Amino acid sequence: PTYIGFSFVIGNKAYFGRTQYVGSLSRKCYEYDFTSNTWSPTQDFPGSLIIGPAFFTINNKGYLLGADNETWEFDPSAAIKWTRKADYPGPHRRLAEGFSINGKGYLVNGRTSTDNNGVVTITYLRSLYEYNPGNNTWAVKASFPGAARERSPSFVISSYGYVGGGNNFEARFIDFYRYNPSDNSWLRIEDYNSAGIVQTCFSVHARGYAVWSDTWTSLIKMKKYTPRTCTPIFQ
Repeated sequence: PTYIGFSFVIGNKAYFGRTQYVGSLSRKCYEYDFTSNTWSPTQDFPGSLIIGPAFFTINNKGYLLGADNETWEFDPSAAIKWTRKADYPGPHRRLAEGFSINGKGYLVNGRTSTDNNGVVTITYLRSLYEYNPGNNTWAVKASFPGAARERSPSFVISSYGYVGGGNNFEARFIDFYRYNPSDNSWLRIEDYNSAGIVQTCFSVHARGYAVWSDTWTSLIKMKKYTPRTCTPIFQ
């Protein structure tokens, strides 16, 4: 049994890892080969334990935001597969969302918490950060325009990032937004229009897919998103 971990798809292989294991401190990672349909162990995650890390892939490498603002790079072709990179400079966060566009990685939303003599205060976040692996730097970008939230899935289509859903305490959201990195802007798109919980998102052939359920334990369902295009009319 595994508590919320991470996954990368690089080439024809997938990589799955634990960042917190129920009942132990295991950081085991595994490689799945789609061609041979086999699993094999790979190098363990060396960073601090974290629940719900954000992660993304860029140029055949995986990137993960660990605890204590650690940034880790995973290179499946290297002898030492995990390398620590520049720390993420924003507030400590977990249950954030990561995605990548045109060689840059993005980290958005999530939650942070403070402990004051046993009184824990949770703050939900809207901030967006961009990671550039070329010069190993983080930069602040335009904040997510919706309400602050955690567990807000994303998908990428044609150099745009789509982020939405999620929750904030007991509030569940159905609003979705499109991020354009070329001008650092957000645009609200059509709402998800289904009550329940958006569990995850992905994209295939220029279409977005959202996997959702009415509750955390009920039947899984799926919807498809098709971007709208408008053709200018000239007279």
